[in-house]
Amino acid sequence: MPPPKAGPTDTEWNRYKALIRRRYLVDELSLKELCQDLVQEGLTVTLKQLEHQLRDWRFLRNIPASSWQYAGHRIEKRKLAGKDSLVVFNGKRVKPSTVKKETNRNRVVTYAAASAPSPSTPPNLALSVCTPPSLPLDFEWQSNLPWLSFQRNYPQLLSAVMDSQMHTHPSSNSGDTLTLQALHLTADNLILRQDLLHGDANVVQIATGIAREMPESFSGEHLASAEILARGSSADVAAYYQECTKLLFFRMSNCLDDTEPNYTTLRTIMKLLSDSGILHAPLYLASRDDPTIASFLERLFGQLLNSWELDRSEAEDGHYDKALDIVKWILSSGFDPNTPITDRIALWWSGYSSCLTPLQYALCHDAFGVALSLINAGADLNRTSEGCKSTPLQLFIQHFPEDFSAPDGLSKVDLVEQLIKSGAQVNITVGRLGFDPSPLESALLAGDIALVDLLVRNGADIECRTPFRPFPFLEGGTILSQCAGNCIDESTAIRLVDYMLGAFKSQFPDRPIDSVITTEVMMAAAARGYANVIQLLRSKAKHLDFSSNRAHASALHVAALYDHLELCTLLLQWGHSVDGDGADGLDDPVRNEYPTPLHIACLGENPDLVQLFVSHGADITKIWILDSESIAPHTALSPPSRLAPSENLVRSLSSPGSPYKTLFGEITSLYKTVTPIQLALAAGCHQNEGSLPCATILSNAGAALPRDSLYYTIGGHDRLFYTLLDMGFDPNVRRGDRAGTKAGAVSLLAFALRHEGIKREQREEYASVLLARGAKPTSSDFLDAVDLGACWGLIKQMMDCGAPLDGQGKPSGVALEVALLHGHQEIIKHLFDEFPALEYDPCALCAAVRTALIAPSSSRIWVEHLLRKRVEGPSTDKQVRVEGAAFALAVRHKDWAMIDLLTRFIPVIPSTAILPLSVAEWDFHPPRELGALGWIDQSPGGWSTERSQFWMLRRKGFPREGCYIGSPIVPAVILGDISFVERLLGRGFCPDMLSLSMAARKNCLSMARLLVSVKVPPPLSEGFDYRQTDPMQWAIRHQNEVMFDFFINLGMDTRSQAYMTKAHGRSYLQTAVHEGALGIINRLLESGEDVNELPATSGGARSLEIAATKGFLGIAQLLINRGADVNAYGWNTALKSAAQHGRIDMIQLLINHGAKASRRAILAAEEQGHFAAARMLERHWELSDKDNRVW
Repeated sequence: MPPPKAGPTDTEWNRYKALIRRRYLVDELSLKELCQDLVQEGLTVTLKQLEHQLRDWRFLRNIPASSWQYAGHRIEKRKLAGKDSLVVFNGKRVKPSTVKKETNRNRVVTYAAASAPSPSTPPNLALSVCTPPSLPLDFEWQSNLPWLSFQRNYPQLLSAVMDSQMHTHPSSNSGDTLTLQALHLTADNLILRQDLLHGDANVVQIATGIAREMPESFSGEHLASAEILARGSSADVAAYYQECTKLLFFRMSNCLDDTEPNYTTLRTIMKLLSDSGILHAPLYLASRDDPTIASFLERLFGQLLNSWELDRSEAEDGHYDKALDIVKWILSSGFDPNTPITDRIALWWSGYSSCLTPLQYALCHDAFGVALSLINAGADLNRTSEGCKSTPLQLFIQHFPEDFSAPDGLSKVDLVEQLIKSGAQVNITVGRLGFDPSPLESALLAGDIALVDLLVRNGADIECRTPFRPFPFLEGGTILSQCAGNCIDESTAIRLVDYMLGAFKSQFPDRPIDSVITTEVMMAAAARGYANVIQLLRSKAKHLDFSSNRAHASALHVAALYDHLELCTLLLQWGHSVDGDGADGLDDPVRNEYPTPLHIACLGENPDLVQLFVSHGADITKIWILDSESIAPHTALSPPSRLAPSENLVRSLSSPGSPYKTLFGEITSLYKTVTPIQLALAAGCHQNEGSLPCATILSNAGAALPRDSLYYTIGGHDRLFYTLLDMGFDPNVRRGDRAGTKAGAVSLLAFALRHEGIKREQREEYASVLLARGAKPTSSDFLDAVDLGACWGLIKQMMDCGAPLDGQGKPSGVALEVALLHGHQEIIKHLFDEFPALEYDPCALCAAVRTALIAPSSSRIWVEHLLRKRVEGPSTDKQVRVEGAAFALAVRHKDWAMIDLLTRFIPVIPSTAILPLSVAEWDFHPPRELGALGWIDQSPGGWSTERSQFWMLRRKGFPREGCYIGSPIVPAVILGDISFVERLLGRGFCPDMLSLSMAARKNCLSMARLLVSVKVPPPLSEGFDYRQTDPMQWAIRHQNEVMFDFFINLGMDTRSQAYMTKAHGRSYLQTAVHEGALGIINRLLESGEDVNELPATSGGARSLEIAATKGFLGIAQLLINRGADVNAYGWNTALKSAAQHGRIDMIQLLINHGAKASRRAILAAEEQGHFAAARMLERHWELSDKDNRVW
């Protein structure tokens, strides 16, 4: 008797497991038919072997009695809760008639059974009882969709990742085995975009999440997949792996993970590919020409280059080698090494794509192992891209790390020589933004003489000019200026200058050496303080060029900027003009659009330099014109690499930090012209120099102090302050009063009160002295004093000195409001005591309530004091809404004592209130000072109340944007305390549409039900953004179908056109499509919503376009079935949006239904790095007249 035939191995069984599941459980083939089918697929088995394996896998067609008892109990329980039920067994719907029959037959009706506990869930149950889907999930899919073609033509490719290691349980000790946790994260977070695989998620929910994105290769595939995912890995780890892997490949090929770089997913894919053994078999793209494979590899290649895995310094152990192996595998499969990729990090942070060639990207990110692999694969050594104009040779020299271990021990110079021999050009100098150094400049910056010599010998242009600007005032440069200003050290600079002068003499023996020693060369050496370099240049040239450049700057300017005193002395000895104008001279001997060296020295507060320039006859009266055109080169001053100017001059010009922005920021914001002494005063006071040495030197030399010198003395120069007052300087001077300054400057009194660099007592002293010397306070000054919390004596002094009051001789309500807001008890008491006629002001009431809620209880007396002044009678809408804001404040803090106090004097609770635009503004912080917010209004007696207290935002231009108008009950709804809201409703608070919207925003249906239970119909809010105040929009965003139906039953209109006028507005259907809410989409379509409804007038999009953008293939098919126009325009066409995001299956679906490919769509795909999608479109594109007109 012959021995029994050996059966398939476990690996072979698992490779065909999904097919067997489908054929046996879904298609319900007999065992004999299944055996024959498997033979055709390449697996030979006997009936007994198949039957045994089916039992091991627990592939059961008949549901056990215990499972029917469990299902019957669940169905009855759901029925009591008002829920319909669907029974799914092994991923297949069970007919309702079968369910009814089997649950009745297996129901136990004995008394003992009735009193027994509920039946427990059977172990490894493949049966689910859940809510039926709101619409059928089965669509008729065209067979030419890329994903379906891929599954049909290359079934073994996906099964390759299911080899023996793939279906090993992750408890294996192997550190390289794919972990279950990584795949679970992929299925949970990336596939469904919500936490469906935890808690109460069911098979239908998961199937719905998959169906909105992915086509089915057979009817019921999504339910079968969802059943496996819902059961998790504990039931069948191999099947779980296979489903997760399949979905992961689909999402990658359709770029559905393009929101941000995700390294967990990338490492999951790396382990899948590495462990599967697929890396040993190249895919040969040229022969397969499959869009799914091409898009997957394109996406994988881009993600690898966008990750840290190819950076040895960042990658974890083992990840670098795996990532590099995958890159080599992709290249060996025929992937074009010149295919541009999108810099996803730049796209993520800035929102703008930046396509680079792979070689550019690898070199920019220091992935030199990848760069060498790309070069070996034939990458173009001279190709650039829109995102980066630097050639690979430029980037190679710039980024090459000294510690990189090159193959065969080659040095950096050896590798560069090989690149040049392979065709790399050495004279491409235009870099990214026009400032990237050329290969020769990069070698010079590194101080690498050997590399410089190699490039020069191979034809590098030593005469080229470059826009590279390493120093201030330098408009450009030359190769020699790069040598003279080398950042390493002076000895390196000397060697480079000497070499380059020799190279110039060798190449151009007939030209004088003076022709290359330009002003830029001198300025570069001066910026570094390289006196010996200048001496070398003097020894080589017959005459040094000390003239100014086109920016009227010279070597002396730059030396002064970096405080090189010794070099400045030498330059003056060698004949440099002290005013920096050289031989060119200036058109105007008094006024100059550019600073002189003396201006620069004064800004840096360097008395030695100032003394040097003055002693050499510098013009101390010369005016620097600070107009908008001439200031541009100087506001961008920044220190060159490895240079740190003393006194942080450049930092003071460009960075925030002083009490009044920055030194240079204050100067340019206040003055149109400045003299050296003004700069010396500003710089000295900015640094709190007690002696003001630069200003003293200039004054002794005869420079006149400016009229606004008092400003500079406040905050550290008391002696000069009193001296100037004694000399007769006007305490009422304003920086905007005289010619040559800009309007809008504050008064001297206001400047003293707002000075943040000194204590409050010192501010009061300055203000008091100024008032005593004749300063005339304005209403703004008066409010500044109140805001500061100054002593009452100063405030009384200001009133005695003529501070503007109202027509009845009392302070305005704003002053009281400010005092109450800051809790200045002394000022509040004096205001009430000395001005008993002070009227009630609702804004002051809000300030008092706010302070009482966050301050000690003693502050509540002022609330009651104000309320007693309130006069009963008709109220304006403004008063009602501001008083409503006071109620809202009390509600926000759930302070019943304050609510009782307010209702005692305001018996009719306002139905509307001013409310903050952002919920975060309900978090109260200590009020900031007026000076920090720029409250001053220059109009006489005017005071702008633009600050964080939301009720003030309605004082001017009422009403205006910046807050909502809604019921004062809204804060309670935001808090989410239902019992508190119920109690407020009982006290007479009225809900409105905004409160209902906030309930919907919190996804709290019970709160919404409570609000509409009030018989008073909720009034609509006044014209604010529908996206915030429309409860239907929030219900759709939360995909809460029950809440949506609740609002529909209330009679809300589903055809609101409010979205049309809003930027990026969305109708209900468009929002539902954006959120992927299939159930709500179906309800809207059934109610007659127009599937082709117009987009918003600005940034709008039609429903199909949104589905194409999001990659919701199932939703797009549903919309097309309902009549969506595939060629309609919104923001873009649906096809262009799909192309722009690389949705290859969506592209094919739209083309199948008549979408017309265009050159715009192709370019949109290419700009985002989706070249597989672009190639798909090119196959269907025919040049049209419209393309000719546009392109």
